[in-house]
Amino acid sequence: MSYRTFIVFALFLVFSCGGDDDAPQPIEATQLTVSFASSSSFDVEGEEGNLPQLLLSGTVVDPTTVTIGVLFNESTATENEDFTFGSGQVITIPPGTYQGNSATIAIAGFSVLDDFEEENSETIQLELSNPTGDAVLGETDQTTYTILDNDGLTISFSQQTASGRESEGNNLPEVIVLGNVDADLSVEVRVVQNGSAILGTDFTLDSPQTLVIPVGNYNSSGENTFSIPGLAIIDDDQVEPAEFFELELSGPEDDLGITQTRYEIQGLTPCEGGTAGQYPCNGYDLIGRISVSDFDAVSGNDVWGWRDQTSGREFALVGLDNGTAFVEVSGDEPIYLGKLPTATGSSVWRDVKVYQDHAYVVSEAAGHGMQVFDLRRLLTVTNPPQTFATTTTYTEIGNAHNVVINEASSFAYPVGTARNDAFNGGVHFVDIQNPTAPTPAGGHGDNGYTHDAQVVTYNGPDADYAGREIFIGANEDQIAIVDITDKNNPVEIATLTYGNLGYTHQGWFTEDQRFFLLGDELDEIDFGFNSRTLVFDLQDLDNPQLHTTYLGPTGAIDHNGYVLGDEFYLANYTAGVRVLDISGIADRTISEVGFFDTFPANNTASFDGVWSVYPYLESQKILVNDSNNGFFLIRKSE
Repeated sequence: MSYRTFIVFALFLVFSCGGDDDAPQPIEATQLTVSFASSSSFDVEGEEGNLPQLLLSGTVVDPTTVTIGVLFNESTATENEDFTFGSGQVITIPPGTYQGNSATIAIAGFSVLDDFEEENSETIQLELSNPTGDAVLGETDQTTYTILDNDGLTISFSQQTASGRESEGNNLPEVIVLGNVDADLSVEVRVVQNGSAILGTDFTLDSPQTLVIPVGNYNSSGENTFSIPGLAIIDDDQVEPAEFFELELSGPEDDLGITQTRYEIQGLTPCEGGTAGQYPCNGYDLIGRISVSDFDAVSGNDVWGWRDQTSGREFALVGLDNGTAFVEVSGDEPIYLGKLPTATGSSVWRDVKVYQDHAYVVSEAAGHGMQVFDLRRLLTVTNPPQTFATTTTYTEIGNAHNVVINEASSFAYPVGTARNDAFNGGVHFVDIQNPTAPTPAGGHGDNGYTHDAQVVTYNGPDADYAGREIFIGANEDQIAIVDITDKNNPVEIATLTYGNLGYTHQGWFTEDQRFFLLGDELDEIDFGFNSRTLVFDLQDLDNPQLHTTYLGPTGAIDHNGYVLGDEFYLANYTAGVRVLDISGIADRTISEVGFFDTFPANNTASFDGVWSVYPYLESQKILVNDSNNGFFLIRKSE
């Protein structure tokens, strides 16, 4: 190959595909989401333990800044009397990967001044703007900071705005007291009737509710916080938009701080006006998201789904660099149950499939083998997230790029193994009729290294192969079609190539098994195409033909794609998930009918963004795994 081709191919191995035990690790993705850590916070005048902070998620390589300004017309505090801060301050974010405990940073130069004047509570409204370099703004680009007076008695809600998950009912409003209470003092909390949440349906509170503050000297370091009796969130399983209610606090007027609070019950974020929150979209709503850092990982990769047929509960199996996360998606929000750690080391590449209530996990990590995990263990998790142990491990292979399962034949097919193994990095046959006792049954390596594949029990239009088990492999520089019915004697049916071939990556049959939709992972980079999907007519398996080519609206690289009915769900890296109407595929008509973009920074040809998508849950919820931004649960807009 030419020097240029070699360099591009080497970059390709680094970023996305690979196949050898010693495959190089990818360069870190360069996107950083910056937001305020909360939409509101407060502290007592003269104390600075709860100042606003920035919340970071992602990686910084290039010089990166954001600007923080004060919205003076929306603030009641006075600069240089109540606080100091240089409005319009440019915050430089140093290079690094931000997750977990390192994900928040203080805002330099922001401080609260202590005076001796008895006064009402005052607010400072801050705003993020002008992200540069690797930064994009998150959803919380404004925050309200409230200064509570420490020179007299102050009774206040604990925060002006807050939110929490319906299933947890957490972070609820409370009442705080500062100063001396000389005689029992009664305040009243009531529901303001202008919220979208319904009292008695979405939350409970006897409104108005009287709260008695007993005699005492209350300061910020003591027991000065009171929960609101009877206030609770009602948990249901309806997938519905976020809802909110507002509460009002009344009592001695001169002593009141924050008198109104708004609480949002987190829920679905609808696709409205072309976005769902910060994410560009068309026809698909956001149910929920779990970030890569929430999984205690650096990057994500594959995703698959499982439904327990007895209970009807649904789960996402989320591939990570350091293991496989399990997320319940049965209700109205994703719930992280725990993680199965990697069998050996971490790796960018991990793949998971399901057979008979068991997950089969492979990875490019050296010596990993194939983990088998009994998914029924997820049904009894009571204290998530927890760490799971492997049910058993198949060790007849070391590393593998992917695993394919044909449920009809009870066989698993690890592919992309070591290139110097018995099958040249091709496909291994593994009998899984007993799910926890995988047994080797041969393999096929005559067509070289197999990067990805689909295996079906054939019921397509070519009568010559009716009922046969057909393997169709994406083998780097060709498509290989092989009859593997007889595991001792695999028979090649046909191989095919195509023009402008970069790297034959992954494909999927239409449901009638006539057409095969293929993605090439390097053609956008090598030849400057927009996202290209090649469609092959396999009406005659012995004589496959290129039928048509679809070009998407962006230059993003296509990755994994799956067919459901007349739709093709394409993981399109930086362009997110694209949904194509293929009902007219026989007439060479393919059109995009929707999308959800989990990587709003750009749509360029890079290996950031959506790695894989799973559209097959009975609930019609769609599982998406973004290598940078984590797991997303979406659904078609109603």
